[in-house]
Amino acid sequence: MNKIIKQFWIVFFAISLSCAGSNAGDDITLEEKFDIGMKNLEKEKYLQAQLDFKQVVIRGTGSDLGDDAQYYLAESYYRNEEYLDAISEYEKLTRRMGFSPFVEDARFKICEAYRIESPKYYHDQEYTEKALERYQEFLDDFQRSKLKEEVLTSIELLREKLGLKLYETGILYMKMDEFESAKIALERVVDSYYDTEIINLANQGLGVLKENNSKKIKKFIRINNRLPKKINKNNKSNNRPKATGSPEIDNFKNAAFDLNDKIVELKDKLKSVSDGLAESNDVLAAIAAHSEGPLGWSRQQIAIAILKATQGPTFNVETNPAVEKVLTAFKEVEGSLQEKIIIAISKASEESDALVAIDMDKFITLTINYDPTKMIREKLGILKTGVVDGAEELKSVPDDLKAIGEQAKSLLASAGELPKAAKSLGFSKAPAALKSIKATTGVLKNIPNEVTAIGDESKKVMEEIDKVLKNIQNILSTTQ
Repeated sequence: MNKIIKQFWIVFFAISLSCAGSNAGDDITLEEKFDIGMKNLEKEKYLQAQLDFKQVVIRGTGSDLGDDAQYYLAESYYRNEEYLDAISEYEKLTRRMGFSPFVEDARFKICEAYRIESPKYYHDQEYTEKALERYQEFLDDFQRSKLKEEVLTSIELLREKLGLKLYETGILYMKMDEFESAKIALERVVDSYYDTEIINLANQGLGVLKENNSKKIKKFIRINNRLPKKINKNNKSNNRPKATGSPEIDNFKNAAFDLNDKIVELKDKLKSVSDGLAESNDVLAAIAAHSEGPLGWSRQQIAIAILKATQGPTFNVETNPAVEKVLTAFKEVEGSLQEKIIIAISKASEESDALVAIDMDKFITLTINYDPTKMIREKLGILKTGVVDGAEELKSVPDDLKAIGEQAKSLLASAGELPKAAKSLGFSKAPAALKSIKATTGVLKNIPNEVTAIGDESKKVMEEIDKVLKNIQNILSTTQ
């Protein structure tokens, strides 16, 4: 019995001690917990700061401290680059605590978070559009904000990105010979993005389409296929830190991120040339695979061009199953090229309502080269010019990479003295300055890896260029 009583008291004291231990955390006041969160935020311990501020928000709902904690909870996500979570927490502040002194900054950070999440122009632009919408709302609600100029600059860059994406859509339609769709896309650029740099190219494209000259259209595509990359050079998503107030640190930061911009430009240049090579290889592979050789492929392309020109704007040669019926009949019938396509369309139209029969008079109105030899040589000539232009663009890459690598090394060597400059800014500005130094140093340390990767890829692309040029020359030699 005594043994049972003894065990009871042991369990009782253990539970008592456990309860006392669990209550110890509750003895910390909201103010103390908030201060702990602020210290963790300043020390860049963002995950712990998130936990601290969440506790204050839960326990301090409706209090001034709870409102402040909600803002700094969002800040801890934002500084940890968890931008979508940051948006969610900032929005809780702006919805529930409309009179908080942090509302303006929270609204601005929501805009910034969407901008940072906005990808390059050739990806989906959902976040770009959201960023623009939020920036406009910010300007409407805070017309005298000191952030106004920064907002306007961001709006300009985002609109440039959307205009560029639409312009590229127009170029894609031109490559597919879908000229009516290309015209619609370029007209939308002119109507909607009249205040961006891309409008000049859009107007040029519309002018070329109006002339309806296939040679000029192909030349426009070849020349302007890479120009948007230059226009897009200021639209980088490298999260360059803001000014710290120290000329020494800011000069270091700007020089480093300027180098990073050059790396991005070289990547874009390399990708553009590589994409052009892929398109050329697709054409060459189709020529090589054709059962009747290069001239057979050329005759087929002429037939497809006639279909595009005679069957109306809604007829899609890429997806319409009637095209295959026409091409099959085109191979089987005898006669001149024009006679063969007339007969082929007539035969196929008996099985497909999508086709409209044509006669010889129709060819008088068409600006199509009916000579297969001339057509394929012209096509290969355009491919060759584009490939040679690509090689010329990559000619300076080795020297560019060498210069970037040397400058990055020099900047890293100078970084050691910068923390002193940060500390001289005082307690309020020093943390942001130190963070700027850290981010910039990280960018610089990564540049040697980027230089090596771009150098290796550039060599591979140049080797591919040589192969493509030899392939083009071989096909040309068979079409004399």
